[in-house]
Amino acid sequence: MIAELGVFFLILAGFSALFLMLTPVVGIYRNNAALIGSARFYTLIQCLWVGMAYLCLTLCFYNDDFSVRYVL
Repeated sequence: MIAELGVFFLILAGFSALFLMLTPVVGIYRNNAALIGSARFYTLIQCLWVGMAYLCLTLCFYNDDFSVRYVL
């Protein structure tokens, strides 16, 4: 269950990366300072999601969850 939660967090990080890529570009195109400033928010959210995914992987490693395949 923890591994699937980590994958879900990585999917959320991917979507936030997509928004991080698109919203500032649209903000520059429309000359909208709020959209340009949203890049900081999406950067922090993406760091949160990747950090949570890393925590899930660390918990799987700590609990010796052998259903998770580790990359060495």
